[in-house]
Amino acid sequence: MSETRNEAIRNGLLQYVGALMAETHREGAEAAHVALAQLSEVWLEASKTKDDKHYDTYKAKPILRAAVLVLNDYVSQLQEQFKDGEIPQMVSTKAAEYCMAAESINEIIEATKESMDDN
Repeated sequence: MSETRNEAIRNGLLQYVGALMAETHREGAEAAHVALAQLSEVWLEASKTKDDKHYDTYKAKPILRAAVLVLNDYVSQLQEQFKDGEIPQMVSTKAAEYCMAAESINEIIEATKESMDDN
């Protein structure tokens, strides 16, 4: 796919998400949450195996990578919030749990080399 065409499709998708947000009749983060949840349902449907019985981890790798990105960013936010002082034990524990979750998802991503439909 050409770069120009890819950019046009990406812009169209962003317009679609914006339209979904407007249709929710909600504001800000809540509108984004509802719109992205609807879009996620479509991504999940596209991640199913040919027989529609399971999700194909290979097809879902971009979703999994997005989850890792969000988890790592959240840990960074926590670290930034407490950079000048001592991190409370509860926050430190949660950050470690999020890091472990991101690491586990990364292991799944790295272990997934081909689509289940190709077997």
